[in-house]
This record gives sequence, C-alpha cells and structure tokens, in this order.
Amino acid sequence: MYTDIPFYHIDTTWEEINISLLKRKYKYKGKTIIVYHCTYQESMNLFNNKFSKGKGEDYPTEIRKMSGATSYKLISPKYNSQIIAEVNTLCPNLNKDNFIFLVPEPKSVLPVSLSFWKNICSNLKEKGYDLFINTKTGYSEIAPLSAYLNIGQASYLASIAKGIIAIRCGFLEIISTNNIPKHVIYTPHKYNPVNATEMLRTSSLIHYPGVTKENLFEYNTDEMNETKIIEEIMKGF
Repeated sequence: MYTDIPFYHIDTTWEEINISLLKRKYKYKGKTIIVYHCTYQESMNLFNNKFSKGKGEDYPTEIRKMSGATSYKLISPKYNSQIIAEVNTLCPNLNKDNFIFLVPEPKSVLPVSLSFWKNICSNLKEKGYDLFINTKTGYSEIAPLSAYLNIGQASYLASIAKGIIAIRCGFLEIISTNNIPKHVIYTPHKYNPVNATEMLRTSSLIHYPGVTKENLFEYNTDEMNETKIIEEIMKGF
C-alpha cells in the first residue's frame, strides 16, 4: 500500500557536518550573532571525562558553559505552507488526525530490539492509531508507513502527532518545545562507557527549556525491561 512513497537520502560525513557547525560569528541588523555547536571532540571529552564517571551537570548546562552563554532564549519551530505541502505529498496515506510518531533509530546510543517496536506497533494499531516510523533511509521493517523526511518536515509531522515514542536522540531536542506527549527511552551510549541511568541523569529532556513536564514520560532500560516499558507506554494511549 505504501511502497510508492518517495524518499531521499543525502550522503555526507560527520567531519563535514562538524566543519559546517563550528563556532562562527554572523552580523545581522547591526548585531553580532555567535553560533556555537559542541564539536565531536568536545562531546567525546564531556562523556569520557565527566558523564562516564558520574560527574558534571546536565548536558544543556554543560554546553551552555562551554559556549559562554549566560541564558537560554526559547524559540519554537514554525512551519510554512511549503513544508506542510511537502509532508502531505511524501505521506499521502497517513491519517494525520490520528497517528503516532515513532523514532527507533538513534545515532549515538544503543537501540532496543525490533520485537519491542513491532509489539508497540501492534498495540497501537489495535487502539486505532496510524503509525509513522521516522528512519534514516525512508524504509522500515517495523511498520509499512515511512518516508525520508528532512529535519523541517519530520519536525512538522511530529508536531501534529497524537504522541511520540522515541529512543533518546538529538531530534527530540528540536521538537522538545511542542506540546505533544513524548515517551522517551534511555539506553547506554554507543561510543562511550555511559549507561542508561547516567544518560537519563544528564540528557533528560526535563533539563531543556520549554518542555511540558506533564507530557514527558521517560524510561530507563537499566531499571526496566522491554516488556515493562511497553506496558507503561501503552497506559498513555
């Protein structure tokens, strides 16, 4: 049914991404804007020298200290008609009035099992929800409806979902200010000796400005097995 949905993939490297996001100064209407991004090496140092040893504050606070910023300014994403039209074209068969947005593919932490996601999908379908699986390639064996979306498109689609179920990943920071219920699963870091408990302590979305605490539900895989996490998640749907 969904095999004709187009998807697109852009090949790039982490080195190219980091080069494009290094600290830079911009001038705009007489103001100097400094853009700061935590580089790969800074991130590795933070995880190896602090988080793996149970030290340091939460991730947003550590990044703010690195950048020298003194405060946050809350900016929520806004979506123009072009992005909305693109999503409607890429996902024509999705019931956008009643769907759940799932994010099963983290980059820097370990995934949970395929059977976990299939079980979640089966439970949600029984309750009448459509499902959208956000993936790197636009294909998923978890459920049929997936498409390659850029960050703007994926962010918009997540903003109109009935709920979000995701492994903790950077994408959640982009959509952290939307008021959609978020069920976030914390697993051990993939490249650093940091367990799920420490990931939850340092990287919980609760530390990010603008997050609606009442709509945030977080699960620690050090303390809960997959069956229990599924049971807890399904209480929200």
